[in-house]
Amino acid sequence: MENTGCTNPLPYAFSEISEGIPQFARFLVYKELFKIADNIDTGIANANDYTENSENGNEDFEEIHVEIEKQ
Repeated sequence: MENTGCTNPLPYAFSEISEGIPQFARFLVYKELFKIADNIDTGIANANDYTENSENGNEDFEEIHVEIEKQ
């Protein structure tokens, strides 16, 4: 866990073993979500891969991003 950037892995490991909660998986998901939140442009490009209409999807995300930046 330390190799992935977790600074205090013992509570995660203890919870995963004693409570059966997949804490390491949760840590990795949250870590990636924070990366996406920090870099909006990359997040938009990645989200475009998963839209139903990939030709128009990126334009929709860009419009939302522009509106957020105006606020």
